[in-house]
Amino acid sequence: MDPVDLTRVLAQIEKIAQRPDAFNPTLNEAPTTETQELIHVPSMTSKSSRELLKRLQSVAQKLGIHINGEQTGFASDANHLAGTGMQLLVGMGAAGEGPHTENEFMKLSSYPERLRMNEAFIKELISKKGSNI
Repeated sequence: MDPVDLTRVLAQIEKIAQRPDAFNPTLNEAPTTETQELIHVPSMTSKSSRELLKRLQSVAQKLGIHINGEQTGFASDANHLAGTGMQLLVGMGAAGEGPHTENEFMKLSSYPERLRMNEAFIKELISKKGSNI
């Protein structure tokens, strides 16, 4: 989410929270609501990973590996760096299912493939002189 959108959404939440739509006849007053942002993790936009993802997909394709790539909405330290304009990719480890849930697992059989892919990707990145990466 863009920072401008986040500010707009938080303002709307605050506006909704302040509406006295309910009335407590026992207390003879409307309820009060307080909102508080506990933690703020900036969004990692697709812009921060678009070019790297294309390059990774090209490298992976040469190895016969299909990489889909998608924004998940999960937060990581990378979210804080994305706002600086740094290009980033996360989640390049073992394949699996159910990320950040009780059902999360990694497929051990995917380790060698992912290792080959990451090694080839790193070689690709460091071999391109004049690259903006």
